Amino acid sequence: MIDSPARELFDALLDDRGHDGDRPAVTFISADGGERTYTREHLRAEVLGIAERLPRTDGLVSILVRTQEEQFLHYLACLAGGLRAAVLTPPNRKLEPTYYGRTLAAVLATIAPAYVVTDLQEVVEGIDAPTLPGIVAPRANAVTPARGAGVPRTLPDEAAFVQFSSGTTGIKKGVAVSAGAMRAQLSAYGEAIGFVREDVVVGWLPLYHDMGFVTGLHLPLLNGAHTVLLDPIDWVGAPSTYLRAVSRHGGTVGWHPNFAYAFMAKRVSDQQLDGLDLSTIRLLANCSEPVTLAAQTAFADRFAPTGLRRSAFAGCYAMAETTFAVTHLSDSMTAGLDSDGPTSGELRGRTPVVSVGRSLPGVTIAVRDERGADLPDGVVGELHVRAPFLALGYVGEPEQAGALQHDWYRTGDLGYVKRGHVFVTGRKKDVLIVAGTNVYPEDIENIVSATPGLRDGRAAAFAVFDERTQTDAVTVLAEPQDAGAEPDLLGAMRAVQAELQIGVRLHLVQPGWLIKSSSGKISRSASAQKWASSQSAPVSEAGTWPR
Repeated sequence: MIDSPARELFDALLDDRGHDGDRPAVTFISADGGERTYTREHLRAEVLGIAERLPRTDGLVSILVRTQEEQFLHYLACLAGGLRAAVLTPPNRKLEPTYYGRTLAAVLATIAPAYVVTDLQEVVEGIDAPTLPGIVAPRANAVTPARGAGVPRTLPDEAAFVQFSSGTTGIKKGVAVSAGAMRAQLSAYGEAIGFVREDVVVGWLPLYHDMGFVTGLHLPLLNGAHTVLLDPIDWVGAPSTYLRAVSRHGGTVGWHPNFAYAFMAKRVSDQQLDGLDLSTIRLLANCSEPVTLAAQTAFADRFAPTGLRRSAFAGCYAMAETTFAVTHLSDSMTAGLDSDGPTSGELRGRTPVVSVGRSLPGVTIAVRDERGADLPDGVVGELHVRAPFLALGYVGEPEQAGALQHDWYRTGDLGYVKRGHVFVTGRKKDVLIVAGTNVYPEDIENIVSATPGLRDGRAAAFAVFDERTQTDAVTVLAEPQDAGAEPDLLGAMRAVQAELQIGVRLHLVQPGWLIKSSSGKISRSASAQKWASSQSAPVSEAGTWPR
């Protein structure tokens, strides 16, 4: 028997004592609608077979493969073999190739794995880097020699795996997590949401970020439940596939970032609603980015004819550094609305603000100012979290260690607490300072995206210092629904002025121009850098309003 934290976690996930081996464990849905289902017995046998062929190492094993199925199987195979693994983002048509290559090179340099399991050898070997780890083909045991003299990163002894933060600023950060932290997370969160073996998880979230990694793999396996997974890029191209999968498999729980609710409400046609039955859904969690009532309302209204219950919406505050969730709130459409907003008056935003829930058992969430002093209820500050499932630390980034120390995690998120509810209002690094006033870029982007003719969720707001006014001027880049669209840009800027009392410079760029992070979010920092260095003219520039 292999004795390691990774194997300890594997045995917890696929220990069939008390579970029927012939129960479905996971179903993968391909782009053409085909399905492949693994029972628990079949899944265990499959991953143990793969594990036997994986080379032994004390270092980290990175998994860079094309499909959700191969990611799922090879991650479990690493655990079964006592190997600590990290699932990396594969390339796809939504990721700009140069940006992807630069990001992948930086991630590999930082986490320094012993080798990479990949069916994308040409991508890895094409990286412009002096050193590269060895390469192993899926279901093989021969290692292609590494390039250069890189030394594999040493991980904490307690580490069972590495997962990545899903923010939009900077290179993704790998955090090492113990088996004990994952089990504590699954116990606390699973109890909070009432997760049971009879639940059916249907999801499209990628396994290379914590939300999909925990809710699409670890949570259902530990509880003997069935999970049904679609490829994230297939879902983006045809969001109705998720709804059909829920209807066909009787899905009961699901997790989505806020943008996905608005996206599905807008992109699913009346014809695609025919025959859908969403009445089996008891929980739809909204997490990974600030929650808006408008997105949830749009989804609830759009799919009400299918039997969807408004009470299914749930709040959740989660991040990789805390393994996953630290809060939960049932029926967030009614139970967690703050019509007044924060009392500090320091940050402009729109109300009502939607709660992400109350702290899970054992979790403490504090709101602190720049000096680290606790702030009273209703005042916006940085959220700090103490929990029994904090990550062990960042991999290869000692300069980030200060965010995880003394049993606390300094999140970098802004928010406030009121009546025990946690409200997340934005990212500390993303806040824009305009003429001495702080503004959330999400608020600007949401207003602009609501303009007819513009693509919902395809806007990026960032600050550019204006030498004339000696303050930050807000630049907004937005994509049209198609190349021939003529959206009312002046109307969009007037709407921003009316709601937030600031002027913006709004530029229309080509569809697909904005850079997305691997988690599917618009990367403001990367888009701003591209804008600053771009030699091509935008489609249109409306200027600044008011003048």
